[in-house]
Amino acid sequence: MRKVFLMLMMTAVGFGLRGQTKTEVNGIFYELNASASTASVISGYQAGITEVPYDGVITVPSTFVYDGTTYTVTSVADRAFQYATCTEVTLPASCTTSGRYTFDSMSSLVKLDLGGINNLLGNSITGCPVLNDLYLGYTGGVVGTVGASIASSLKENLNVHVPDALKAAYTADSFWNSVKAILVTNQEQIGDLYYEYYPGARTAMVLAPYEIPGNGKPTQIGPAVEVPGAITIDGTEYTVTNLQAGVFYDTPNVTSVKFNEGLKNIEFETFYGTKVSEVTFPNTLENLSYNNFYACTSLSKVTFGTGIRTIGDNTFYYCPKMTELVVLAEVPPALEAGRSGNMFSATFNKANVTLTVPAGKIDAYKASPNWSGFKEYKEAGGTQPVDKYVAVDGIYYELNPETATAAVTSGYKAGITEVPYSGVITIPSTISVNGNDYTVTSVAMTAFQYATCTEVVLPSTCTTLGRYAFDNMASLVKLNLGGVSDLPGNTITSCPALVDLYLGYTGGVVGTVGASIASSLKENLNVHVPDALKAAYTADSFWNSVKAILVTNQEQIGDLYYEYYPGARTAMVLAPYEIPGNGKPTQIGPAVEVPGAITIDGTEYTVTNLQAGVFYDTPNVTSVKFNEGLKNIEFETFYGTKVSEVTFPNTLENLSYNNFYACTSLSKVTFGTGIKTIGDNTFYYCPGMTELVVLAEVPPTLEAGRSGSIFNANFNKANVTLTVPAGKVAAYKASPNWSGFKEYREYGVEPDPTHVVVDGIYYELTDKLYDGEEEDVLQCYVESPVRSGLPAGDEYNGVITIPETITYNTRKYVVTQIKNQSFYMQSEVTEVKIPATVEVICMQSFQESGITTVTLPAILTRIDNNAFRRCSSLKTMIAQGLTPAVVGSGAFTTITSTCTLYVPHGMVNTYKAADGWKDFLNIEEDPNSPILPASVSIEGKPRAMLVGDKVQLQAAILPMDTSDKSVEWKSLNPEVAQVDDTGQVTVLAPGNAQIEVICNGNRAISMIATWICIAKEAVVDGINYRFEYVEKDKIADAYVIKPASGTYTGDINLPDQVLNMIKFNMRGISDGAFENCTGVTSVSLPAGTTTLGAASFRGCTALHTVTVNAKTPPTFPGYTGAEEQEPFSASTYETCKLYVPAGSYAAYRDASVWKKFKNIRAIGGDEYTEANIDGILYALYDFYGTATVLPSADYTGEITVPESVTFSSKVYNVTEIQKGAFAGTSIDILRLPANLKAIPDEMAANCPSLISVGLPDHLETIGVKAFYGSTNIRFIRSYNFGKDNSLVPPSFTATEESDYGNAFSPEIWPDCMLVVPASMFANYKETVGWKNFRSFAYWHDYDVAPTAVEYPGTHKYLPESSVTLTPATTPDNATILNFVIKTDNPSVASYSAGKDADGKTALIVNTLAEGEAEVTVYMNLVKTSFKLTVSKEAGIGSVTSDDNLDVRYFNLQGIEIKNPEPGTVCVKVTGAKVEKIVYTAE
Repeated sequence: MRKVFLMLMMTAVGFGLRGQTKTEVNGIFYELNASASTASVISGYQAGITEVPYDGVITVPSTFVYDGTTYTVTSVADRAFQYATCTEVTLPASCTTSGRYTFDSMSSLVKLDLGGINNLLGNSITGCPVLNDLYLGYTGGVVGTVGASIASSLKENLNVHVPDALKAAYTADSFWNSVKAILVTNQEQIGDLYYEYYPGARTAMVLAPYEIPGNGKPTQIGPAVEVPGAITIDGTEYTVTNLQAGVFYDTPNVTSVKFNEGLKNIEFETFYGTKVSEVTFPNTLENLSYNNFYACTSLSKVTFGTGIRTIGDNTFYYCPKMTELVVLAEVPPALEAGRSGNMFSATFNKANVTLTVPAGKIDAYKASPNWSGFKEYKEAGGTQPVDKYVAVDGIYYELNPETATAAVTSGYKAGITEVPYSGVITIPSTISVNGNDYTVTSVAMTAFQYATCTEVVLPSTCTTLGRYAFDNMASLVKLNLGGVSDLPGNTITSCPALVDLYLGYTGGVVGTVGASIASSLKENLNVHVPDALKAAYTADSFWNSVKAILVTNQEQIGDLYYEYYPGARTAMVLAPYEIPGNGKPTQIGPAVEVPGAITIDGTEYTVTNLQAGVFYDTPNVTSVKFNEGLKNIEFETFYGTKVSEVTFPNTLENLSYNNFYACTSLSKVTFGTGIKTIGDNTFYYCPGMTELVVLAEVPPTLEAGRSGSIFNANFNKANVTLTVPAGKVAAYKASPNWSGFKEYREYGVEPDPTHVVVDGIYYELTDKLYDGEEEDVLQCYVESPVRSGLPAGDEYNGVITIPETITYNTRKYVVTQIKNQSFYMQSEVTEVKIPATVEVICMQSFQESGITTVTLPAILTRIDNNAFRRCSSLKTMIAQGLTPAVVGSGAFTTITSTCTLYVPHGMVNTYKAADGWKDFLNIEEDPNSPILPASVSIEGKPRAMLVGDKVQLQAAILPMDTSDKSVEWKSLNPEVAQVDDTGQVTVLAPGNAQIEVICNGNRAISMIATWICIAKEAVVDGINYRFEYVEKDKIADAYVIKPASGTYTGDINLPDQVLNMIKFNMRGISDGAFENCTGVTSVSLPAGTTTLGAASFRGCTALHTVTVNAKTPPTFPGYTGAEEQEPFSASTYETCKLYVPAGSYAAYRDASVWKKFKNIRAIGGDEYTEANIDGILYALYDFYGTATVLPSADYTGEITVPESVTFSSKVYNVTEIQKGAFAGTSIDILRLPANLKAIPDEMAANCPSLISVGLPDHLETIGVKAFYGSTNIRFIRSYNFGKDNSLVPPSFTATEESDYGNAFSPEIWPDCMLVVPASMFANYKETVGWKNFRSFAYWHDYDVAPTAVEYPGTHKYLPESSVTLTPATTPDNATILNFVIKTDNPSVASYSAGKDADGKTALIVNTLAEGEAEVTVYMNLVKTSFKLTVSKEAGIGSVTSDDNLDVRYFNLQGIEIKNPEPGTVCVKVTGAKVEKIVYTAE
């Protein structure tokens, strides 16, 4: 919009011209185009009148009258209805154009009529969640769209109304055919249904949804639907008289339909395939066409009213559940006209259907071919005949008097009750009715369907079943079929709880078809058959897929199967794998309980026996609980199970052979007091067995008739503790089967926790910690096998191997001593192998034992008194210690002359000198003793290492043939570095690593290696670095990383080398190192820089200078192009200076990422020449060929900054203006070059004379206080479409004080005209900084800017006169948007805006008093000046409209000419008529 306005200042007057008017008419806001007499609908906000959006129902007229002019509404502007709360908007046919976001975010909009609009722009209709109906009135073709014209989520539920002639075109259009429905004239949706209405007849038809073009959503109706008797549209009521063919066809959700009076006709296939169960038609219905209930498999009842006359053929085709039909017409309906065939097809079973007709009309219906043959006829409201169904003792029967038989049926079918059977039902073989006996011989179809019985028993007289007899019986557990000999299809289905089926028929296998019993039911079903038929059933392919086939006296109770014996009142648990069927009986567990007794039919049976293999091949079983009563368990009962612990009852007497064969998880078994015999190989391969409890007073013997042993050869008794009754240990030890266990315990007697037997050796456990590498390990001692007195001497024999460690009750112990008398008098012992962990051999440990050889460990420190006294068989003693142990009195008495002492290599003299040892007559070097090391050195030592790195050290031992080259590695500074047993060192912290190696063969020999350990990350001079060090590759590099806390700030100058204990070369910047460091202002990277990471400087918003000294542009290996990985922020690329080596300038301009910098400069390339060219001071940069405008106090008047300047024959592009370049000067017009991207801070601040400003066409940013203090700016031209045509106006640099950086003074906002592209008005109006302006003007593509203006001639006028001055413009079609007047004498005249006689923009001068004034007129970005003289001397200015009609002539300067020469160009004035002429003699 262009505003006409007048501006007054101390020395200046201004006013706006040529504006378009915005107004309100009848609550609708318009922008008027006076020249075309057209109007565009806008919002109140756009009109500058109100911020309240439209509301309610809005109907826009095609024309309206404003200020005496009729305007045609032709368009709707961008965002005109955005955020409006209208429910309905209607546009006229004259409206052909709409803008973007016109109907955006209208949360209440239900109906929208777009009138004559022929094209929808992007985002025209968005955010309208309840919009249901869209009317398109344009008839010239399909309304144009783009992908985002209408949101997809809106389209899928939208009805679109189009002209009749264009229905096919819209249906074929890929954009429009994805709406919910495409409708034409007189078609509407009301509720779930669609209608076509006929104004002339005032009737309506319900449409078939599947016939409606669109995305198919109209079919998604239901489940309950009501067809009204009438509908109301635009205030007119229409009776619903017809249903189009297939109205409910393909509407899968519909289950019920309600009709109202008024409906007359229903076309074919209306209910085709629906799930309706009952339908009632109104009395007004006259015709129901063919196939209407085709395949309605749920339909059971249909009622026709009194008006029905005709019904189509195949109306009830395949309606298997139909049982009731009501027809209230007095005359039986006939077949629909024009159709052939029968109303009731061959698939319709009349024998199942009761027909109800008006009273007295049964005969008439029976006489009609279509209506004969029904199961039963009833009169509506009449008395019904008694049928043949009876109820006896709660069971319903259908009687056949002729055969004296009865069939069990349902109460529903008997017509007595709809309540199904429940509980336990036992059918008798005969019943008595009215004195007559009937034999129950069959069960009718569906007799027990949906019954809630738990058990049903049929008599043996019952031989026949109907289909679905036992269908959908969710609670049925037990079913006895009596004498039934054949099962028809679907006899027993949907009985998920059924467990037991009893077949009493003895004439052979009960007959079946594939669907007699559902497969899912069979796999969990026990079938009980006569004994004689077990083999036949087992061989039958139908029956052998049931869970189990059982015979007389066999039942399943819980998980287990039993065979019970009524005479003995006992029962045996059956082995599942022996039961015929699908093998499911083996799927029991994991926990199983064998009861002491079971109850069957009220009798209790004691469970005394387990059949062989009861748990064989039952892979899920992990535990079994037994109860008292069980006496015998046959062989292989637990074979291969996963049981871990088993306890048998006291009643158990025999456990047969192989019972726990291959029970690899078994750890403990407990036998009760009654166990007498156990079979051989009972515990074959039970490797986990550790505990056996036998509570029988007499040790059990081997099972009668078996050979071998209870415990076979692979049963390791040495791992098992045997617990027996108190006082019976000796008896068990004396029994061959029960000797040799690891430990014997007495039941109920607690063992001493500190004295234990492990693997046949006696130990004392202590609470002393063992000083070894493992934590929480205790010491133990070998002790005497008797607690008091002396050993008998027969406790041990052969070779005894003492382990270094034992485990007892999960606790680990190390053997460190052999205590007093441990092997005293053990004459059968030939050798005791002493572990290397033993440090002390106590008194009499081996005295008088039978050992022949002994090896003493290297760490042995003491041998006490009499330790080896009188070991007469001892001939060889090997001492491994490098230091002889201390020897007590008599330790070697009687053996020193007969036993040879072997000592380590080189230690003979040492032992010959040692007390106790020197008594040996024969001391020799052990030929197997090791050669000791003489020296050791460390190889592989590094100069330095980083924390976290590892290095492998090697120990070099001399002499080369040293026997024991094993070493111990030790860190002397474990907080700095750790070393493992192999010599691998791991650095933990900065400092000096000290690693010692010690020879195990001679621990006096060692060496220490030392080197520097360096932190992998460290702060050096305030910068965090990550270091890489690879000594073999001579790599010592440093990379800047993120600070551990806080951010980097200020100027960052990175060095060539970083000192972190050693020197590292600075190579790069890690990912995100400086990310979001908003305080960093400059960065200098050294010459060795090779890489920068992803997001390394992203978010460094204050960064103004980056210097890279590397000749080769560093690369960005972690950057893939993703926005979040961008190494620098977009603002950095735009505003930051990048300095690079001069020789690499071109390389950086072409390098990835670096080329994004808009201001790449060469190091040393910023030297410039200062030059004044055409009144503007420049810095000229030869290296770049660019120029920067510099500040000068001499700037004044008009300033036009060119796009380039020439100096010394070289062209320089003007790319920059220095901060404050024009600040404080007296410039009045400032024109900036189109290619300038940024206006610096304070560029034209505090310029009081500045009137007009032309901003660059490609401007992107405006600096802080760029024009602040220039309070008289009255014209700003910003013909800018945003960066890369983004439609985003130039942005401002925000500060804490202002979101637009105080770029302009607030004083200019009311009066300064902001000229923007016509299509960008809304964008500027909503953008920070720009939205503060009050006066906007549009600049169109057809507008032409003036390059010069003038008011030619002499301006001399009479006082108190009004003169119209039309400016002469260059070019002459230039668009003038504003005037600003400056005058040095405001008392001479006043000024206003107006039009001349030709309607052109003109300056109206109203003279006041005599005098002279210099007048300067600013128009857009140009100005002109003229001298105004007000005098009583006549001139053209003295002519008024009141003068007579005398002709007067004036020259072009306004001076009257009395007698003009022919051919003179002059102004002819006749009264009020003024014309420019070439004078000819009159």
